[in-house]
Amino acid sequence: NWTVRYTDEGTPDISTDSYNGERSAHFKSNSESSSAITTNYYINVTPNKRYVWSGCGKAYNITVGREGYHKLYGTGRFLNDSYQRPYADSNYFLDINFDAGTHDWQCVSYEKRAPPDAVYFKIGSLGILGTGTGEGWIDNLAFRQYVPPFYSCTGKDMQGFNYANASKCAISLNGSQSVTSDAIPVTPEKEYLLSLYVKREDVIETQYKPTISIQWYDSQNHYLSSASNILNNLNDTYNSYELKAISPQQARYARIKLQGGGDEFFWFDSVSLKEKFDGFPSCGDSVCEYPENRRNCAEDCVLKADTDSDGRVKTGEIVSLINKWFHPQEDILSLKEVIANIKVWKGE
Repeated sequence: NWTVRYTDEGTPDISTDSYNGERSAHFKSNSESSSAITTNYYINVTPNKRYVWSGCGKAYNITVGREGYHKLYGTGRFLNDSYQRPYADSNYFLDINFDAGTHDWQCVSYEKRAPPDAVYFKIGSLGILGTGTGEGWIDNLAFRQYVPPFYSCTGKDMQGFNYANASKCAISLNGSQSVTSDAIPVTPEKEYLLSLYVKREDVIETQYKPTISIQWYDSQNHYLSSASNILNNLNDTYNSYELKAISPQQARYARIKLQGGGDEFFWFDSVSLKEKFDGFPSCGDSVCEYPENRRNCAEDCVLKADTDSDGRVKTGEIVSLINKWFHPQEDILSLKEVIANIKVWKGE
C-alpha cells in the first residue's frame, strides 16, 4: 500500500540493506525536495487507548534542515470518523524520529494515547523530509496498540509511595493474568489487613474489575480458605484499597493473589500485609529499656498516628512488606528478616 510521495536522487527505492529481513525502504536527498513515501491506508484505532509506532532506521550523513523534523523521519496522525483532526493539535500527532548524522541500524518506538474522538491513524510521510539531506534506510515498521510491561520501575506507571528497603516497582495484569506471592508467616485467628494502590490502564472506565485475595495455608502449605475483594471505582490514577480478614485457626501462612479483569490492564503497587496485634508495647513502656527494642521504641515516640517507618507500622500493628515478591529481577524480602522484626517488636 506504499506509494512515492516525494522523490529525489532516484529514490525512494528498495534496498537489500535491511535490519533483520531481506529489504528496506531507501531514501536519498541532496536538495530542497524530500525523498519520502506515503500510504492511503487508514488504520482503525480505539479512542483513549495507547498506541505505539516503532521502526528501525540507518543513517549516512543525515543533516537536519530548516525544521527539526527535516531529516529521516515519519509523520502520523490520528483522525476522527470524518477523516479530520483539529489543526496543529499535537494530541493527534504520533511521529517516528531517527537520529541525524551517521549511524548503523537504530530501533525506536514512540507512544501516544488516541484522542477521545479518534477512529483512524494514518501515516503521512516517511523518509528524508523537507530540507533534510543525506541518505537513510527504514525497516521493521509496526503500529500496534500498547501492551503494558509486566512490571515497571520508573515513570508514570509508578504509584510513588515508598517504604525503606522495599521494591520500587509496579505490576500490570489483565483478566487472563494473575500473580501469587510466596508464603508469608501468619498468626492463627488474627485480623490482617491487605493494603495496596491500584489504577486502571484505560482512561475510560469499563465494566472490568480486578480482584485481590488473601489465601490461607496450614503448616504443611495445604490450602485452607481465602478472602477476596472485587475492586470498584477505579480510574487511571492510583487510589488505595484494603481487604480485612481473620486468619483461620489452622493458618500458618498467607499468600497474596492479584488478578486483572477482562481484556483491560490494571496496575498494582505498594502492596503490604499487616497483622493487628493487641497489647503491643508502646512508647514509654518498660520493654523499651531492652537493647533490642530501643531503636524501635525511639521511632515509635516520634511517629505520628499512622505513619510507617522502615517498613513497620506504629503501635498496634506489625507490617510484613511484600512489595518485592512480584518483581522477578529483585531479591525477595527475606522471611527471616520479617520474623526477626516481629520478634523484636513483640519483645521476644
